[in-house]
Amino acid sequence: MNTREIAGKMPERLGAWLGESPLLAARLGSGRPWSDVLGDPAWAAEWAASAAPLPQALLRLIVRRFAGLPFEEEKLLQAASEEGGRTGAEARVALQRLRGDGVLFAVRKAWGDRLYYLPSDMVKVWQRLLLPLAAAPVDAETAIGIAPAADGFRLPLSQELLRAWSAIRRYGLPLTAKGTPHKAAVAKVAAAMGLEASALDALGLLPGAGDPTPLQAALALDLGLYAGVLRRGNSEILVDEEGAVRWLVGTAAAHEAKLAEMVASRYAGQDPALHFAATALAMAAPGAWYREDALAAGSAPGADAAVAAALARWLDALAAFGWVERGVLNGMPACRWTVDPDPDRAARREPPPAGLDRYEVLPDLEIVVPPETPPLARWRIAEVADLSSADVVSFYRLTRNACERASHRGHTADTVAALLEAGSGAPLPPPVRDAMDDWFRRLGRVEVLDAVVLRTDEPGLADLIAADPEATGMLGERIGERHYLVRGEARGRLEERLASLGYPPYRPQAQAAADLAESGANPGEPGAIPAARLAQPPQAVLDPGWTSRRPVLSFYELDPAPPAGFSELFPGLGEVPAAWLRQPRAYHASTRRELVERAVRWRTAIRVRPSTEDGGVDGWMTFVPQAVTGTGERWQVSGLVRESGFAESGPPPAEVRVTLPADGIGELMIVLPDEAR
Repeated sequence: MNTREIAGKMPERLGAWLGESPLLAARLGSGRPWSDVLGDPAWAAEWAASAAPLPQALLRLIVRRFAGLPFEEEKLLQAASEEGGRTGAEARVALQRLRGDGVLFAVRKAWGDRLYYLPSDMVKVWQRLLLPLAAAPVDAETAIGIAPAADGFRLPLSQELLRAWSAIRRYGLPLTAKGTPHKAAVAKVAAAMGLEASALDALGLLPGAGDPTPLQAALALDLGLYAGVLRRGNSEILVDEEGAVRWLVGTAAAHEAKLAEMVASRYAGQDPALHFAATALAMAAPGAWYREDALAAGSAPGADAAVAAALARWLDALAAFGWVERGVLNGMPACRWTVDPDPDRAARREPPPAGLDRYEVLPDLEIVVPPETPPLARWRIAEVADLSSADVVSFYRLTRNACERASHRGHTADTVAALLEAGSGAPLPPPVRDAMDDWFRRLGRVEVLDAVVLRTDEPGLADLIAADPEATGMLGERIGERHYLVRGEARGRLEERLASLGYPPYRPQAQAAADLAESGANPGEPGAIPAARLAQPPQAVLDPGWTSRRPVLSFYELDPAPPAGFSELFPGLGEVPAAWLRQPRAYHASTRRELVERAVRWRTAIRVRPSTEDGGVDGWMTFVPQAVTGTGERWQVSGLVRESGFAESGPPPAEVRVTLPADGIGELMIVLPDEAR
């Protein structure tokens, strides 16, 4: 669940409690909505600069171990003990602080248990703030010795997706009664892409049982539905033209960065180690070479190996997407970004110099498309031309068939000419305009109606068709100067014959025509969608995509408030003698046991000075009791000793497991985290 979704479900009680946080209150007081406040990186930076060490340490642990996945309190306490050397009491107090500051949220399941989680869109923000990239790029002189991998040029993922979505626009994608695509149709979508299925392993794409969707097509469907470029019809997957314009608008660099961010959040977010590796990689400077082992280092004690393995898998996918280049430096793998993965930074980049982002229409009907061409322009070209080759520079070609498809979408020779002239910034060469005029002149002149009637646009053309030896046998009675009845069983053959005569039948698309009539604009430009509609903020994404496996927390209600107070975190706190919490003292054996058992229940530490066999005492130590066994005066407690003492920040304290007998415990006191005290 992201911050926008949380804001939309915010219970009044929870909103009132969060509003007590000074950082949140200052922003809410200026009239900003919850959706802006909770997802504001500037607020996160202020929190990171002012928060106490213990909540910061716990947040770092959550980012590393869980990323944006939900977790139960018990799993967090276990991780805090294993990895961070924190007591359960420390972790629970820090957990409440994170909730009170609007960093961490919770939902309640039907049986009352809580699930905690970081908003999915804030995980990368916290990692950048609290676990910044430690790796430095390879210096320019050393980088000269890097041998790039011989994989050749790969199309950026944005262009691969455009090819797949264009195939859906051209061929359609019908669904079976079970909701899976027809094999033949989805095979065309997959064939339009140059990706190998093996390169997508790291994404965790898992079509359902019996789903014939190849992984390449599953990726295109998942991202298309989630981005709003595609939509589900009653029995097919369709292109949503307005959604496509919204998604594709912008420069090529900004669009690639936006797509890279979506891919990282959507797929790497399913695996904490993968998400950590992907976010660390996204912090690397674009164009600079890095050693891969350096990128994975510094994640957490003992976790570097898992992050390194995840990084290698993630780089396989990014290389297939044309986003990174890999190489070898002194026998060690290295990599660099070939695109900028940061949407904010990419949006601030200067646009390409005038003319470099425009394509060129040649007199021989070929269209030369440079790499800087915006994605929306490519999408529009694919609507009226056929792709000839795709490389650093792509080539399209205007053909009779392409113009026929364009006419079915409501285009005319004039609208196609306007589209191409707007994208190229130059008038069409005369041979191109002449060819289009000739092709479109033949389009729409005849139409085969559902009533099986042949209608022409003039009597002379009807006479010409009737005189054709093959066509005349498919015609019935003439019912007007421009109309013939068509024998029912002959409709398909008649349409083929008309196409071979140079008069392909017109198949109207009512919706396309209606959209064009409403807009009064050229279909090749963003203005084809009414400006008033495009100016409206996009609707919240409702379609979960095709293969998403993220737990759907939106099914649950937000937990309306945190625990009632420290009395709930530490039951019986008000009944405990104040001396137990203030300073170490010597107690009777039964009182010592009661004090130790209370610390076990609270999962907190005790400050203790063990007694020696000769009646003396050793030095003070911080001891985390875990289990009390035995009866009467012959009892003992086992647990962990923090050799470096109580610590709230820095590396986790060293711990050793010991067992203390009842008569080996001298003075002692319960140690609660500072905030609880």
